[in-house]
Amino acid sequence: PASVEGLRGWPNITVAWQPPEMIKLIDGTYDEMLARYADIEDGRALARDYRRVLLLVDGLPVIAMLVNDLWAAVKEPAQPARHPVLRKFDSLSAMGRGASMNVLATAHIAGSLLLPGALAENLGSKIALGGQSRASAIRMFGSAAADQEFPPCPPGEGVTQTASGLTRIKAHWLPDPGDWDTLTAAERQLLRDMLPPG
Repeated sequence: PASVEGLRGWPNITVAWQPPEMIKLIDGTYDEMLARYADIEDGRALARDYRRVLLLVDGLPVIAMLVNDLWAAVKEPAQPARHPVLRKFDSLSAMGRGASMNVLATAHIAGSLLLPGALAENLGSKIALGGQSRASAIRMFGSAAADQEFPPCPPGEGVTQTASGLTRIKAHWLPDPGDWDTLTAAERQLLRDMLPPG
């Protein structure tokens, strides 16, 4: 989203906007995961030795559509309709945790969670922000009761499924570093705390 523009240039964050950038970022993250697994399997490292990586994909169904459209313009007829990088994303969602890599993906409507393969299951923690319709509750949590147990959430709150059932959660929003000059001292400190040591 536009709100992350201020994060460009941070030493611990890479922002990808256009499909070629997105493809390159997913490719690079996948290659890093494989390299980490090779080190772990050969006894050169443990998963905890690596700095944690978070791959955040905001609007996964839309991004998949854009990447596939780009692919359709260049692929050979015998090649699959789905861009190969999306299979790498599937693998990251399933295997990344074992290499200290996590995937967070958003879908703006619950029906978008009906994604290829086992991707929806690999993205195990599901959070619904805002109100839930009956159909949305079934798609998200496999239960029509979700919309009845929790009325529409106020801004900044949502519903998630835990081992003990559905529960309400509170989302915490960080200010945009691009608005630095207008931020309060507390908001600036929140951003400083996100920076890596040094």
